[in-house]
Formats: sequence, C-alpha cells, structure tokens
Amino acid sequence: MGLTSGYFEGLFAVVFDCMCEVVHVLAEWLQSSDQNVEFIYGTIIWFPIKKGRKGTTGHDTANQAHHQRPMMACSTRLPFKISQRGLTALFLLSGFSMLHITLPDGSQREFPGPVTVAEVAASIGAGLSKAALGGKVDGRLVDASYRIEKDVRLAIVTAKDAEGLELIRHSTAHLLAYAVKELFPEAQVTIGPVIDNGFYYDFSYSRPFTPEDLVAIEKRMGELAAKDEPVVRRVLPRDEAVAYFKGLGEHYKAEIIASIPAGEEVSLYREGSFEDLCRGPHVPSTGKLKHFKLMKVAGAYWRGDSRNEMLQRVYGTAWATKEDLQQYLLRLEEAEKRDHRKLGRELDLFHIDEHAPGLVFWHPKGWTVWQRVEQYMRQVYRDNGYLEVKGPQIIDKSLWEKTGHWDKYRENMFTTESEKRD
Repeated sequence: MGLTSGYFEGLFAVVFDCMCEVVHVLAEWLQSSDQNVEFIYGTIIWFPIKKGRKGTTGHDTANQAHHQRPMMACSTRLPFKISQRGLTALFLLSGFSMLHITLPDGSQREFPGPVTVAEVAASIGAGLSKAALGGKVDGRLVDASYRIEKDVRLAIVTAKDAEGLELIRHSTAHLLAYAVKELFPEAQVTIGPVIDNGFYYDFSYSRPFTPEDLVAIEKRMGELAAKDEPVVRRVLPRDEAVAYFKGLGEHYKAEIIASIPAGEEVSLYREGSFEDLCRGPHVPSTGKLKHFKLMKVAGAYWRGDSRNEMLQRVYGTAWATKEDLQQYLLRLEEAEKRDHRKLGRELDLFHIDEHAPGLVFWHPKGWTVWQRVEQYMRQVYRDNGYLEVKGPQIIDKSLWEKTGHWDKYRENMFTTESEKRD
C-alpha cells in the first residue's frame, strides 16, 4: 500500500507536537531553576498547540494560530530567567547561530542574539553588573546600553578603569548642567568637556554665578544624583535636532548642531527632565555619580572669540571614590600653600592687581631678585656663545594659526585689533 500525503502530514504534526513539548518543558524547567540563572532576552522556537495550551508568555497559542496546526515553526523574543547552558540548548534546538563575545582574558560568552554591554556584564556576575559603567567594544568606548549585534571583543568598563573615570567626569558635567537648569531655568547651556582632574561647563546667564550659587548648584547635583535617574540615549536627524533645541530656547546648542554636515544624525542624552546634545558615552544612571565638587567660576568667551559673549564657566572635579576626591583636594590645599602669588605677597616681592589681570607689580625686593636672576642668565648665555635678540610682544594671528596655537589656545590668549587685523 502506498504512503499518502496525509500520512506524512500526520507524521509531521506528531513530530512538531513532540518538539513543542520538549521546548515547553525545557523553558519551564529553566524558569523554575534557581541555580546559575540570569536575566537574558532570548529567542526560542514557538510551536502553537492546537489544544489551546497556554505558552510560556501566557498567550493562548491555539487562538493565535486560529486553531490551525502550523507546518513550520516561528520564533518570538521572550524575557525570562535562563541559564547560559539552557540558552545554548534552546538555540541548538532552533537552529540559530550564537553570538560570540570575547572577554579580555580570552574566554568567550555565547548569546542567542543581539545583547547589550550591560546584559553581558550581568551574565558574568551580579557584582560586575552593578559596577559596569560602559564597555570597550573592539577598543571603542561605548555606553552600557550599547547593543552588540556581531561577534566582538568586549571589556566591561568600571570606575577602576581610566575610561571609567572619564565616563564619570563627562557625566558629572551633564549633571552640573542639569542642576543649573533646575535652579536657573533661563540659563542656556553650551559645552561641557572633560579636562585634567575634572570638567567644566559654560553657561550663558544674565549675571555671573556667585560662590553662594556654586554651593546651591552642588547641593542640587547631589539631590539629582541620589534619584538615580537613568541616562538614556537617542538619535535625531541634524535638522530635527536643530529645531528641537531652538524650541527649548537653547540657541547655543542649535548653533553647534547647525555646524554639523547636513544629513548626519546627532545623539542626545536625557536624565530626568534634562536632555543635552552629546556624542557620549555616559554612565547608565545618575546614581553612579557620587564624589564630586565644584571648584570655581570664571569667564570664557563663546567659541574662544573675544568678539562673542562672555559666558560663565563653572569648573568641577569628580572621582571614582570618596578617598580619591579627598586626596585631590588635599593636594590642592598643599599646592596653595606654595602658591607664588601667596608667597609674593607674604615676602613683599610683588602683588597682582585686578587692573592688570595676570600681570605682576614688582616691589623693590622682588625686582632686585628678578634683576639678579636675569643678569645671571645673560652671563650663562654669553659664556656658551649665545647672542641675545628681542622680538615683538604682539604678533599677527596668522603666525599662531600656522603653529597650531590659535586653534588650541586662543581662548586663553590675549588678543587685540589693529588696522582691522587680529
């Protein structure tokens, strides 16, 4: 007797029923297991059951399939606790290839599909998951929320790493801007980069910030950090981002974005009610920012050009631990004791007056010391065959452009205009 197509269809249905039972039993076992389980977003084969059985998501699979037994499987993404071995088993069963993450020690982690840096950290251990600030994917620093979609080399970045401290300082600059906008809503934000030992942020405001303002801002920063608000990244087309910041009244941000080539996308980071333009990366939440202090406020021209508005530059420092912060502040205190301005005043050598910022008014004792040193250096030059020359103190900016000083240091250079030239 020949075998009919109905016979094969029936056999096929039985096989699918069996496979369905295996998947459900395995999923239920993994969910109920309390050994070596972690929260992972995995993909499993979905087999609808004609009897209307509830699947692992709680949906009626028979109703989903309109009471028709499917002749092929389909997949869905389900969040559930599952062991690494269980994930591998399910995906071997489903026939999908695994994603391989190579860690710094050479070991590998396998995942059934796209996974974030934070999820990889969680798969390694709860301690690392809590400490993770970001990651280095094939050498590039990224957010903890960065989605990995191919085989890569990954290093989890924590506060113990130099890159982790950079993330902390960069994110604390944004926290500063957040606090300023909370206390002074009319202030406009501009830029806030990381610098040696800390950060700064420039603001446009109707008056200079006072020492009392800095105290209030720092207090507000602490309150916002304590909220542990997530730092969330999103991407907008350039023109849409320009319109967005103009709508917020943030004209400096709009100007920065407008200088980006047309058609490019820009990234924004939000924490609570504050959203800022930034390439990133940043810490995953404000709760990671605990050890910081605002140091001083100074003036700075917008884009370093004296023809532009004078902004308020707030300087701050941030560290990975309370001990590191205290040690840094102690070093500053010791350095202040040896500050030449302080010694010059105490030894009656010179003083500095607000009428000539950065310049020295020499007293008789100090000028005597200066001349002695100068005469000694002149003798050393002559003894070694050098001849002394003297050049102008002010030079056209074109020379500084050639040397690179203009692009890097112009905001700290003295500039004047003569014959319509800088």
